[in-house]
Amino acid sequence: MIQAYSITSVLTAEEICFFLTKLSDSTNLTFLDKTSSELSDRQLFYFANFNSAQLQVLKQLLVSMRSKNSRNIIKTLVVCLFELRTEASNNFIAFVFEIDNEIKISDFCESVINSFEGDVLPTHLLRRVRITATNKSLIQ
Repeated sequence: MIQAYSITSVLTAEEICFFLTKLSDSTNLTFLDKTSSELSDRQLFYFANFNSAQLQVLKQLLVSMRSKNSRNIIKTLVVCLFELRTEASNNFIAFVFEIDNEIKISDFCESVINSFEGDVLPTHLLRRVRITATNKSLIQ
């Protein structure tokens, strides 16, 4: 579960460099160049607050999302969850993930949100609402 602890955050350039250095591995691949299996659970957890198994479950729920040449579903999820978690600007997120175009961040998040609204809400959340509404007399 994502919880907001503060509405603001201040990071210095040194802290960002330290953070990225700790998350990096020995290769010089950017985030988008790596395959999903090359991302460690530690990296995934720091970025998205989920491990690879949990992200696979999310991927299975988002059936309308498809991997494209320009993106992978897991990476798209990680970028979107990082954006939701940090509320950072697209420019900053593009810097963190070494994405060449900050417009891609908006595209990634839009595709995740559209898929979530189309695939998850109607089948999971709305089902619970319908059950509660149908059985309201039993609950009271």
